[in-house]
Amino acid sequence: MANEKKSNVGAENPVRWPIGAAFLTVAFLASVMLVIQHFGTALPGCGPESACHSLARSVWGSIPGLGWPTSFVGVAYFDAMLVAWILSRGRFGGPLRALLGLGVLASLVFLGVMIVEQQLCPYCLIAHLAHLAFALSVWRAPALPSPSVAMMAAVGSFVGLTLVLGIANQMTKDQRESAAENERERSVRQMVAAAGGDASVDPTGFWAEAGFKGRYLHGPESAPIRVVMFTDYQCPDCRRVEGELRAIMDKRTDLAVTIKHFPMCQSAGGGEVCNRHVSRTLHENACWAARAAEAAGILGGEEAFWEMHFWLFERKGIYSPSQLQSQIQSLGLDATQFEDAMRSDETLARVHADVDEAFGLGLHYTPMIFINGVELKGWNARTALARSVDQVGAANPAPKKMGSDRPVLALAKYVGDWQDQRKKTLPADKEERIFGEADGQVEVVVFGDYQEENSALIDSQIRDYLKGNEGIRYNFRHYPVDPKCNRALPTGVPESSIHPDACWAASVAEAAGRAGGAEAFQKAHAWLMENSAKLFKRDLEGVCAEAGVSPAEVAEGMKAAEVETIILEDCRAGTATSLTSIPAVYVNGRWIPRLKRDGANVMDAILAAAGKEAAESR
Repeated sequence: MANEKKSNVGAENPVRWPIGAAFLTVAFLASVMLVIQHFGTALPGCGPESACHSLARSVWGSIPGLGWPTSFVGVAYFDAMLVAWILSRGRFGGPLRALLGLGVLASLVFLGVMIVEQQLCPYCLIAHLAHLAFALSVWRAPALPSPSVAMMAAVGSFVGLTLVLGIANQMTKDQRESAAENERERSVRQMVAAAGGDASVDPTGFWAEAGFKGRYLHGPESAPIRVVMFTDYQCPDCRRVEGELRAIMDKRTDLAVTIKHFPMCQSAGGGEVCNRHVSRTLHENACWAARAAEAAGILGGEEAFWEMHFWLFERKGIYSPSQLQSQIQSLGLDATQFEDAMRSDETLARVHADVDEAFGLGLHYTPMIFINGVELKGWNARTALARSVDQVGAANPAPKKMGSDRPVLALAKYVGDWQDQRKKTLPADKEERIFGEADGQVEVVVFGDYQEENSALIDSQIRDYLKGNEGIRYNFRHYPVDPKCNRALPTGVPESSIHPDACWAASVAEAAGRAGGAEAFQKAHAWLMENSAKLFKRDLEGVCAEAGVSPAEVAEGMKAAEVETIILEDCRAGTATSLTSIPAVYVNGRWIPRLKRDGANVMDAILAAAGKEAAESR
């Protein structure tokens, strides 16, 4: 009896129990963040080129058979363990301890995968490390029998949350499929119009030069349907689309196909750059795979290129030296000559040429597919490529030589991407601060941060455009990346991303507006944007002198509850729009996916297109 009593005291240790609950809560919340990201909310450190994104799209990122994200199981598991831990008061024996053992094994496997793949997702790391810390604290406690109610609650919680997430996932999947299908249908209409000689498919008049084709052709030189695909041999989406394309190539004789490379790989080895248009390496072997395909083409011509191309996709772009040697032999090529060709300046130059061309066409992620010179958007819809090829073929386009098509360049694509967006009704703004015309037919809304350089750049472009153009209504809304005033900011924003002077600047602008009206707000706003890099000096005298208001009055106004409320309401409105980054810019209710382009002013092009739309709708 004495031993039993001692064990109970150890199991219900007043320190171990809350610490264990804290570890599980951290693991649960980190998993919640991954689930939130899956449903469309961007997380700091989890962008399209991040480790989070890469792992989510790998074989480890989904449940076999169901296709649900692995994070669903993770969040349901951590929730179940937390429920059991709380209800059992820390008694983890029998089935619960066995379940914990399986969870620990899974955490160790996933941590190992992240280390081996060199893809360290911060939220995954936090979740699994917190889980291991919890397990360590439990294993040191006596293994007392778990109350049956705790076990039943854990099972019910796991099953219930998993089902809820599964239903939500299906609804989200249906919505995304619908959006992709709408994009696909718009693209096909443009393809059919282009086949009929309708040049209006180019919204701004910026066309690529003739000669749009790869180095190796599959199919007839002159064909009614011409497909050009930019790809990456390690890209999972590329592999799926490649399988669809290959099936089409096998059954159609009126189809011509060429391939271009866009490896998501910065380094080409030996200190050389492979793809200078990506910020980090996602696919370590993608550049060498592309060079291997080109080497096969150099030594063996079109037939060797295509055989190597298909082989690389079958192996997901990854191979051992012996496997590559075997493939080289099967192509009837000399291994030494192949190695020299693959490592030559020529193969790298070919990859560079494709990469630069792709970037010029506005490509950022693979695959990018063109049919008869028109980009196939919505390629991720179900059987999108096969159905689009069939629809274009049904329109009986005239045969043309591969290379005769002229796709639009990046700036025109960016305008088209904006035009393809579905219109949103943005949350109402009770305290509008309007630049331009209050009744302008082109409405621009920017969610931005005075300390963020891109917000300053876009704001400057819009205000400059207003000087020479009529009919524009510009409303700036606050979204400071600082939780001191932006309580709508997603949790987990890294300290390095916080803008510590953004809240101060937003308060200054609003207080200046309260003190001197709309004109004072506009002048203060302009000063703050133009001095965004110097806000850390907090030069209240300078901004007030520009706005023509009293520093004392502005300093007092910054303390007003109304100013705090205005900023917070803007922040909540921004979060409600599911903004993924700042600045988030909407023109006539349509979000602009890409705002910047080297050597081009995207805002001017979109505002001009919006003005044209407004004039035509009168």
